[in-house]
Amino acid sequence: DSSGFLEYDSFKYSIKRYDYDLKKSIKKINKKSKIIIGHTRLVTNSMVDNQPVFKHNISVIHNGIVVNFEKIFKDFKFKKDLKIDIKIILDLINFYLNQCKDLKTVISSVLSVIEGSASCVVHLAELGKLILFTNNGSLYWGKKGENIYLSSETFSLKKIKCKEIKKVVNPIILDV
Repeated sequence: DSSGFLEYDSFKYSIKRYDYDLKKSIKKINKKSKIIIGHTRLVTNSMVDNQPVFKHNISVIHNGIVVNFEKIFKDFKFKKDLKIDIKIILDLINFYLNQCKDLKTVISSVLSVIEGSASCVVHLAELGKLILFTNNGSLYWGKKGENIYLSSETFSLKKIKCKEIKKVVNPIILDV
C-alpha cells in the first residue's frame, strides 16, 4: 500500500514517502547513499501517514502495531500530530532520551510502556546511532559485503545472499 525511505548521503538526511508499493518506489532511491532504510506496509491504523517518521532528529521505522498508543498520548500529554501509531514510539524515545542518555535504558523504558508488537529501527542523527529492537522477535539483520540489511524475516535476507544472518533478541546499537 505504501513505502518510505530514510537516506543519508554523507552530507544530509532525507525522508521520502510514497503512497505506492516498494517495487515502484525503490527505483527512486539514491544508491550512493551511505544509509538507506526502507519500509513497506499495509495500512493498519492510518491511511494518510506513512513511514519513516521524523522529529527531534530522530527517525523511526516500525513493523507491528501499538494498541495502546491513544492512551500513551493522553497519559504523557504528547502532541498527536500524526494518526499513525509509530509516532508514539518516536515521542517516547525523545522523552526518555531527555531523561537518560543510556540508549539501552531508553529502549527498555519504551518497551515497558507500549502494548502490542513492535520491531523498530531508530536512527538518532545527532548521536550517529542506529538502534534495532523488537518485542516480538520479528527483526533480523545480515551482512552482504560492507552493507547491513534488515528484515522482519530471514527469507528476504537469504534471497539477497546475506551472510551472518542474526535475529535481534536484545537491542542492538550501531554507529553510523
